[in-house]
Amino acid sequence: MSRTHSYSLGFISDAAIRDIAARTLSRRINGWSSARLAELHRLIVCRAGEGWCADTGEFELANFELHARVRLVDRARSLGPAAIHRLSAEAARSADTCYIVETAATADIDEPWEADRRIRRISVSRLYGMVFGSPHAYPALAAAMPCIVDDVMADTPAPADPVAGVLAAAMARRLCMVCA
Repeated sequence: MSRTHSYSLGFISDAAIRDIAARTLSRRINGWSSARLAELHRLIVCRAGEGWCADTGEFELANFELHARVRLVDRARSLGPAAIHRLSAEAARSADTCYIVETAATADIDEPWEADRRIRRISVSRLYGMVFGSPHAYPALAAAMPCIVDDVMADTPAPADPVAGVLAAAMARRLCMVCA
């Protein structure tokens, strides 16, 4: 049964956000919660953000017109020494402004990263404000996410494996909680 809710996000169409949510929920990614959440944000920014695209190397997103590069992480403190070294080395070679975006941040963050002052540590709400030009873009997505996930789950056939169905439902709940 197909649902036709209107999410009224303004920065991305209803069909596009449903497609991205469906792709994110259906993919098998190791470390399923934080990896899927980063994938969701990467897909939204690449699809709807003007001038934003996937990047190679240590940074996942880039806007070459704005000279900005972004790495999505669950928490900046969770990066190991090798990852910090690679990010710092790439930031040193780049003339772009580099950002570490904490997808699990509950506070609005915008400060120099303690591991490397050339890199700014920001919250996902700051990323959405930068990409879409509105401080309300991420809160609007977070408010709409439970409805989006419900719609996607209603349109997705139940998996033959009951465990897969339970895991998909758990992922959907986790996605809604983290975005809230």
